[in-house]
Amino acid sequence: MKNIQLTFLLMLGSLLFFSCSSDDAETTSTDGKEETPSKYRLSKIDLNNARSQPYSYDDFEFTYEADNETIKEITRGSYVYELLYEENLITVSLVEENMSGAEVTDLHEIHLENNKVTYVKNINVFTYTSGDVQTTIDSIKYDYHNNRLAKISSYRKNDLNYELEKDVEMVYQAGNVIETNTSRGEKTIKHIYTYDTNEKLKFSQMAYEMPIFKFTPLYYTIAHDKFGEQNKNNVLSASITYDYELFSPEYSQINYTYVLGEETNLLERIELNGTAKVDNPDYEEYYPSKTFDDISVMLIHESY
Repeated sequence: MKNIQLTFLLMLGSLLFFSCSSDDAETTSTDGKEETPSKYRLSKIDLNNARSQPYSYDDFEFTYEADNETIKEITRGSYVYELLYEENLITVSLVEENMSGAEVTDLHEIHLENNKVTYVKNINVFTYTSGDVQTTIDSIKYDYHNNRLAKISSYRKNDLNYELEKDVEMVYQAGNVIETNTSRGEKTIKHIYTYDTNEKLKFSQMAYEMPIFKFTPLYYTIAHDKFGEQNKNNVLSASITYDYELFSPEYSQINYTYVLGEETNLLERIELNGTAKVDNPDYEEYYPSKTFDDISVMLIHESY
């Protein structure tokens, strides 16, 4: 494995949307003809659900159209989604699940304008064997300023109206998100980020508490290059503060280390270490340690 500082120059221009060419690798020949360098696409994001972390997400696995970078299906835990692409719209439909005792409908509509995600609508319906039906309708609005994502607003439909559940505001400096402020009613959460000086690696924000990914992981995974102008550099640390008591564990400090694959020179692993916080004494026995160093998000690529 190579450290990011040692291999950064090899990475320039090598990463594309869910694919890349190994332009830095030398071509080989067995019959006098040069072989075409391998191309790679992201096949899985293993979010390494370590026991000591405060929370976790399901892993993501990708199935593509043959011989290209267009995602056909996404597997998220026990759920399989099919993607349909139209002009200014990506539809994500649940096609397979193993929920016992209920039939599940889960539909996500990702709306775009000028190649940026502006609005998402999610309709989720549980039809139970008892005949009961539970429906939730969520929506997320993305606002931009100077081609940078400035605000994320989450809503839930209640009767005939949508009610605001959460606001996230972004603060930029030198081309990076250095602060996010999240409001949940009267509760607020602040993230403070530091960065290295290297050009941002593709997929480097697909980890816990990262800007945007933290707030909408499924949508960021599908359309990560469609949220306006991206960060210039790689996140080194996240410091999170809460203005309320935590009754279950949450991250408070995370440090990130990026590791590239020796063969592909692609981002292969994001190692996390840091501390967590909880104010509820009932968690002391279940969650005795407030430090962690065993979380490692894996980015697995396949050649095609």
